[in-house]
Amino acid sequence: MSELPLTTVLGGMVAVPCIIVITQGSDKATKIFAAVGVLLGVWIALRRHVAFIGDITSNGLFDVLTILSLAVAIVLAVRHKQPVISTLLITAGGLLSLMALGLVG
Repeated sequence: MSELPLTTVLGGMVAVPCIIVITQGSDKATKIFAAVGVLLGVWIALRRHVAFIGDITSNGLFDVLTILSLAVAIVLAVRHKQPVISTLLITAGGLLSLMALGLVG
């Protein structure tokens, strides 16, 4: 049985709630932030599995992407106001940021 890296799982935890926010969002700004969240989540999740993404993503860029995912998660949690989606977004974004800072391994 193959194992998934934690970054793949957490990237999916950022992308999937953002897709839900795109479908449920009422205003254009929320949908744009959610689309950015989907792009960040997919980029983070596929970094180790797609050679092209892995080649162009340095460690510094990966750190910036993970911290941006936390910022987008916080903005979406404030704008969308649905507790379950907000919890998933902030948890995944926070753990990715902590991993990038080297506090969680």
